[in-house]
Amino acid sequence: MLGAMAIPQTDNSSHSALCSALGAAVKSKRAARGFTAQEFSLASGLSRSHLRAIEAGKGNPTLETIEKIALALGEDPLEFLSDLSYS
Repeated sequence: MLGAMAIPQTDNSSHSALCSALGAAVKSKRAARGFTAQEFSLASGLSRSHLRAIEAGKGNPTLETIEKIALALGEDPLEFLSDLSYS
């Protein structure tokens, strides 16, 4: 039997900073590409309310959601994530 493995915990401030950075990046890149909220919703397959929450830094998107967002923006999902900077 294996011993219990400790899972590192993140504090809420670093999680909030990451969500804020992701939201700001999505909003900025969407605007730079000239997408309205409706157009971006259709391109990504995500609801406007979900995207609005993510852009506001209040969403907690899954990797699948981030992939849909990146692809709708015409970006490679890994490059999209690697471009994020937060503190």
